Amino acid sequence: MDATFLTSPDLFIWPQTWLMLAALFAAVEIFAIPAIGFIFAALGALAAAVCLHMGWVDSTPMMAFTVFFSVTVVSGVALWKALKSLYQGRGNYSDVIGTTAEVTEAPLVKGKRGSVRWSGTTMRALLAEDADVNEVAVGATVKVVAASGSTLTVKP
Repeated sequence: MDATFLTSPDLFIWPQTWLMLAALFAAVEIFAIPAIGFIFAALGALAAAVCLHMGWVDSTPMMAFTVFFSVTVVSGVALWKALKSLYQGRGNYSDVIGTTAEVTEAPLVKGKRGSVRWSGTTMRALLAEDADVNEVAVGATVKVVAASGSTLTVKP
């Protein structure tokens, strides 16, 4: 492949472009924003790459995007519920509760959302209503007493 691949006005007729997009979407789903649906876009891009490579569709950007969007929508509709229940099945927070986190960015004030660093990840946090204090300073260590979604409830 020569350098004209990167400057071609018809970049989206190249199967390699769709393979790179599939890898990018999959990486975003796995490493950055899980459970949003980028995996469906990865499947759509992979399908576009295969269809273009095999010659099953005309090599035009319109056909490539048609395959991409069609497979993305169909796979999303067909698989969303199954994957969502699978993802929610991992919602057991028993490994989080009882661990410690560090207050980051701003003091954690009762009744307001703040953030803590837990296991190397910054997460939203709430100071427990039954906490003995009304505010916890930045850098203080807190104990996770509950978790819901991506928000941790903590106590000093």
